[in-house]
Amino acid sequence: MKKLLCYCLMLVTLTVLIAGCGRPVNRFAERRLRDMLTRYVGPAKEWRAHVNNPAGETIRGSLSHIIIDGDQVVIQKTVPCDKLHLDVKDARLDPFSGKIKSVGSCVIHAEITENAVNDYLLSVPPSADSRISIKKVQLRQGKLIVSAGYHLLGQIVPFTAAVEPRLSDPTTLKLDPERISVLGLHIPLPVSALRYVAHYFDPVFDFSGLPFPVKITGFQVADGRLSIDGTADIVQFMNRIIR
Repeated sequence: MKKLLCYCLMLVTLTVLIAGCGRPVNRFAERRLRDMLTRYVGPAKEWRAHVNNPAGETIRGSLSHIIIDGDQVVIQKTVPCDKLHLDVKDARLDPFSGKIKSVGSCVIHAEITENAVNDYLLSVPPSADSRISIKKVQLRQGKLIVSAGYHLLGQIVPFTAAVEPRLSDPTTLKLDPERISVLGLHIPLPVSALRYVAHYFDPVFDFSGLPFPVKITGFQVADGRLSIDGTADIVQFMNRIIR
């Protein structure tokens, strides 16, 4: 009898919510999402979540469209993202356990600024035995323009290196040492120096630090900004953190 009474009260409450208080239901879901993002993805200047869904469907665990945006998101092991956007469609949850059963699709878009790349590189100490010192990087017209110096006979000879990033695996962009164009240097750089320049950037554009698998499908370098597009599998991640 007690269980039946509780069930009836729950139905009455849900009916009231659906009839007149739809947004509060979705706002509750949005607040939970923001809390989880801060804790499990990383701190950000701001996290925003928007559940675009009828309240009744939300209560029943059917979420047709969830939009998540983060500004200046700090991700483990890589450069901070100026913008991180996730567009989730057709998520299905168990309304009692809160576990996600399936997700139709999750599209991810990230933007990294030139300033963030330079700040990150300044925090990475150079190799003690390297004859190359990286000074600055610019993101221009599909390429990274690297200002650096070559230590030779007690002098630092400045030069500029230009290279296009490539997709080395589903989560990482890297620089190919065989495709680096060197300008402003009248002596050839040894292969080891070119490899050092390329590998210096290895951790910069590595998105394996995200707490869910991603697959980069495209990227663009232009106007002081690197934009990355891809997909993400968030089902296991969400179910691991939902209590």
